[in-house]
Amino acid sequence: MGFSKEGKHQHPQIYLGLLVSVEGYPIGYDIFEGNIFEGHTLIPTLDKFEKRFSLNKPIVIADAGLLTQENIRSLQSKGYTYIIGARIKNETKKNKQKILTEKWFDGHSIRINKDEHTRLIAAYSAKRAAKDAHSRRRGLNRLEKNLKAGKLKGYITNTKLKPKQII
Repeated sequence: MGFSKEGKHQHPQIYLGLLVSVEGYPIGYDIFEGNIFEGHTLIPTLDKFEKRFSLNKPIVIADAGLLTQENIRSLQSKGYTYIIGARIKNETKKNKQKILTEKWFDGHSIRINKDEHTRLIAAYSAKRAAKDAHSRRRGLNRLEKNLKAGKLKGYITNTKLKPKQII
């Protein structure tokens, strides 16, 4: 049993590392138990793939769940080229400001050099923006419904309010 992004904690969970060809065809995989932090699966999977398939540094493409400082240091020290999804909220104030003040339109992207080896690419998709807005509305509606029904556990507080003003 492990963490489920879909909220299905009662079901068994696994992590799957997938190796695909340049054409996108699956070549190999590695499986981890669902109770392992996914950030700890990247380097062992790469090591296994390199050994098993006699690979010479494949390009690593991973989601933000694998974006740990330890993984980035390991990828860099081992000479990998990599693309890893990131979250704007984890960026520096300067980079956030650059991204949030950009004049975005569908398909637009910008590049920000973080250091001599790393660049951040931020892109905008109208389709993804609509999906995210819909998800936020659904979440707020569910929260309001549960609040009205008295089903929220604990307290929701607004830190700008005085301590006695709890919602």
